[in-house]
Amino acid sequence: MQSLGILVRRAVLTALAALYVALPPASADEAFYYGRVACSGNEALVRFTWAWNDDVPDFDLVVERGARQEIDLAPVLENFLSDALRHAVPEDPGECLLSDGRRVVLRHVGLDDGLGHGQCGADERQMFSLWIGPMKVYSRELSHNRCGSPHDIAAIIVSGSRMTECRIERDGFTGTDRGAFCYDASDRLEINLDEGEALGSLELLRAADRPFCEALVRASPQRSPALVNPAHEAWPALAHADEVDVAGAERREADSVQSDEIVLDFDNDGVLDRAVAVRRTSHYFDGQFWLVFPEQVGADEIGAWRNRLEGEPNEVSAARAAGVRAFAGDQTAFHELRYTTLTPITLDGETYLHARWAYPRMDLPKDLILRPSTTGLEEVCAWRAIPPL
Repeated sequence: MQSLGILVRRAVLTALAALYVALPPASADEAFYYGRVACSGNEALVRFTWAWNDDVPDFDLVVERGARQEIDLAPVLENFLSDALRHAVPEDPGECLLSDGRRVVLRHVGLDDGLGHGQCGADERQMFSLWIGPMKVYSRELSHNRCGSPHDIAAIIVSGSRMTECRIERDGFTGTDRGAFCYDASDRLEINLDEGEALGSLELLRAADRPFCEALVRASPQRSPALVNPAHEAWPALAHADEVDVAGAERREADSVQSDEIVLDFDNDGVLDRAVAVRRTSHYFDGQFWLVFPEQVGADEIGAWRNRLEGEPNEVSAARAAGVRAFAGDQTAFHELRYTTLTPITLDGETYLHARWAYPRMDLPKDLILRPSTTGLEEVCAWRAIPPL
């Protein structure tokens, strides 16, 4: 199970992730993403790049990793960079100072949304925020999309009251690069996107029992792993968030259960139940839900239902119509069973379910705690994760 905090993890590019992506050297199999801001006079340059394994990131690199061809940014950037800005080397890649007194601050983070399947599935998307003086001009925007589609942000140039954004656009389905383009983004300097949130924290969105929910989460003594490799772990522009534990040892013991069938009082009615997991990790079905069968149902029928629902989870309605009780994501605030994972946890002798979506989404709660009963699932807690940038 993933912890409740925003986890900053490196992107491991597997063979699937490398589909339509230029291949690394034979000895390299991990890509790390970096952001840097440099100032010269009243100009600032934000650049994003990547490096294989423990290579030092090269922000002078003007050739971006492409799908079928290499894209040279130099001719595009040449029109927007002064000689001084082009050669500026910052003391701190996370922030610098303009001559008019405005501080430029960059923070970036990996979204921890790499998948084990699909085109470029393991390619973790990258998100960033940018402050110019007191104004937050970019807030949690994607600098790198999976497969680079529909675009990656290659550079942002600030010159006085003017700001320019340069992108590389590509078609992720065909692997076709459409080239590098720059456009005027000066209107961003007039809009402050700062919402005054406690960055890198969890917000309790809803609570049936607020003291219970507030006591349920606690900071982990371990920091989440860095996006960059150990040789560059102090990279200042990289945002970190503490991991969060839920409920302590009892939860960890329940989370260690990996069997397809468990016996416990699943619906909290005082009677032990035989609960069977239906799970799969695929592009179509990336989740887990639970079936509770009447006592007289035999192993062959249980196996048949499991096989049927693993192949087509949306047929859970047929199982329910046949008298099988299904506890699934369609009964939660996620409203979807194929991409919701439900994991049993035991708290004070009662059974709860921890629900999470298959990959982080800003428009959904980060985690839910639910209490099963004979009538379905009751939401007890819902958290929203506020990214650390």
